[in-house]
Amino acid sequence: MTYPDLFDREQADRAVIAERLQAGKMTEANQQATANKSQIAEDEQRRNLAARSVGAQESAAAAAWRAFSPVSCKRIGNTTNCYRPSNRRGHDCDGG
Repeated sequence: MTYPDLFDREQADRAVIAERLQAGKMTEANQQATANKSQIAEDEQRRNLAARSVGAQESAAAAAWRAFSPVSCKRIGNTTNCYRPSNRRGHDCDGG
């Protein structure tokens, strides 16, 4: 299980279900176990989808920044060096 809080919830649910089994409430315990397991699976799936969505948004934002970020170029002799002012990483341009 990916999320510690869901793991903890599952363990707590199992303890409650075990108490019901010991009290002779077998049908109620089985129903509760099924409902709890389903709810935890839904929560985990929802969180995984949300995390993927955030990752995709971050990737799209980074790509947009790279595409539209200003680039400064300086030519010294036959060499032209270009960089984005915000990160100062130099790389060669196609001259000009």
